[in-house]
Amino acid sequence: RRYHTWATSLEALGSTLRTKPSATAELDPAVMASLERSLGEACDRLDALYRVRQRSARVLKPGTRWEEDCGNVIGRVAALVARGEAAEREQVFDLFAERRVLQVIAALGREGPVSVKQRVLRACALLAQNIRRQQALYLLLSSPAIDAILRDAPAFLDDDETRCVFVALLKTLSVRLDATTVQFFVSDDRAFPLHDAAVGALEKIGEEPFGTPERAGCLATLLHCWGVDDANARRACAG
Repeated sequence: RRYHTWATSLEALGSTLRTKPSATAELDPAVMASLERSLGEACDRLDALYRVRQRSARVLKPGTRWEEDCGNVIGRVAALVARGEAAEREQVFDLFAERRVLQVIAALGREGPVSVKQRVLRACALLAQNIRRQQALYLLLSSPAIDAILRDAPAFLDDDETRCVFVALLKTLSVRLDATTVQFFVSDDRAFPLHDAAVGALEKIGEEPFGTPERAGCLATLLHCWGVDDANARRACAG
């Protein structure tokens, strides 16, 4: 049920952004400049929060102000980038890429508390679903940050709700697979982290009823991985 609720919300938001580009694209330059300024401010805030995390030698307890702020800023960054894409405002994603925000977000996903991990996964799924321009999509999918999240799959599998969100991300990424983008997911050592993460999640789910949305998300991811017309991907899937 949790997986279904999150996946439905993601699809609804993505649909809203996709079906109303003209209204957003017609915003005047001052409004779009404000969007870029807001993204810059959110990036600055996220950098500051990450520095706090780096300076802290102790594990931050759940429910702290830092945790709340971090989750909110991660969500805001992803929403601003998605809005920029819907408006065909390429400068917004360019700013996001130049600031290397995705690397910071991924690091927080590995090191932060459960709620921050979930925010990171949701943000990545929102970006993967709503990036429109081919160049921007390639930059996103080829990012070491996405690869790091996939390779660190065990960190997202123990908590049931986090695993649901992680599976939703896997499915969203797998939909973007084709003969070109698969090269961003299959490494020189023939590892296929997207495929392997789905297998790991499926094993963690265990004996849940076959028709659960979470299991269906894993199977859909695997089907997309197996269906790509690429020899290296097929070899990686075969183990």
